Amino acid sequence: MIAGMESSSTAAEPRLWRGRTQDERQAERRERLRTAAMRIVEESGVDAIAVRSVCREARLTERYFYESYASIDDLVGELYDTVVDEVYSSIRQADEADDDPVARGEASIRVLARILLADRAKSRIFVMELSSPGLLGAHLQRKLAMKRDLMGGIVDRLSDGRLDEVDREINVRSLMASQTQIFLAWAAGEIPADEDRLVRHLHRILRAVVAVSSAPAT
Repeated sequence: MIAGMESSSTAAEPRLWRGRTQDERQAERRERLRTAAMRIVEESGVDAIAVRSVCREARLTERYFYESYASIDDLVGELYDTVVDEVYSSIRQADEADDDPVARGEASIRVLARILLADRAKSRIFVMELSSPGLLGAHLQRKLAMKRDLMGGIVDRLSDGRLDEVDREINVRSLMASQTQIFLAWAAGEIPADEDRLVRHLHRILRAVVAVSSAPAT
């Protein structure tokens, strides 16, 4: 082997520290910051997230925070997108698991109820736009588009295409707004209902709203 080529190959290899590359160490620190932020949300809420509190929880200096994020908003936005993607992925899987549109609608509601009840941090992140609308910007618009698409599909199946454009848009937006508020109140213990009662009631609201039409009689 040519000596010059061997030297070049050796120089191109990533430098290791305790058996890990620089990229691997940075990825590990980023994950520690994310985990620390979620613990803070679970214990104290979204408003408690700050650079200092996250670094203290992660046991990292602020230098390492800015190695991964330009600002605390970037971290919060990343957490928000991750939780939203996970929640809607689970809902879509439940929604596609049955051919019966009525059963699919109920399954979607149940999945969301279980996620929000089981994980306080995810619940608080998922509904945080209610308290921090200016913080999320494009992240919120992305979530609303996903939510509108999912709810629109449920409305279309349950209505069997009987709604006109105005009926559909009003019904979809009504369900989007009301269900978020109800889930938030339930997760906070303000609605004294178990999971089955909540899901049954919300499913009946869903079916009732889907049937509403203001279209002129033909």
